[in-house]
Formats: sequence, structure tokens, C-alpha cells
Amino acid sequence: MPPTFEARRSAFEDEGLARYRQLIAEVRSRYAGVPVGYSESIFQGLGESARAEAHDPYSFAKAIAEGSEVTAEDKQTVDRQAEAHQIDVWIFNSQKRHPTSSV
Repeated sequence: MPPTFEARRSAFEDEGLARYRQLIAEVRSRYAGVPVGYSESIFQGLGESARAEAHDPYSFAKAIAEGSEVTAEDKQTVDRQAEAHQIDVWIFNSQKRHPTSSV
């Protein structure tokens, strides 16, 4: 890799991502092991980085992210988890309407 690109890559990783990594560390220190439900599949990687404990089926979040129909089984699973207080935090995209919301 040319030195210019290597320098820019290093600067991005060391400086540009510093705040992002700090925030992930803060979330991890507060929520590691906390049962989490999420409605956007993009959260999966972030959740893993934060060491949150994902409880809902990935297929549920994937269907929502792709704009396809959530299966009745996945919806029942998520509802059951919420009713049984197996999920302490729910992560969602406020810019998108979800089938689990009444708004």
C-alpha cells in the first residue's frame, strides 16, 4: 500500500474512529450481558461489539430491515420475550415504522 494511503488509513483508524470506539466501550461497560431485543439487523454487529445479549430471532430483524413480512412465529417469539421481561432494552430505528409499533 502506498505510504499516503497507509498514513490516511492509520489516521482514520487511530483518530477518526477514536470517539466511536470510546462510545462502544462505554456501552459495553454499561450493557454487557444485558438482554437486548432489536428491530434492525444492522444492530447485530454493534450489539456483538458491545457484548449485549441478543434475544430476538435474527430473522425478525432481517425481515424488518428488508421491508418484508415478519413471520408469525418470530412476532410471537418477540412478544413472548417482552411479556416475560426477557428483554431489558429494545433497540429500534426511529426513522422507520415497525410492525411492532402502534404509531
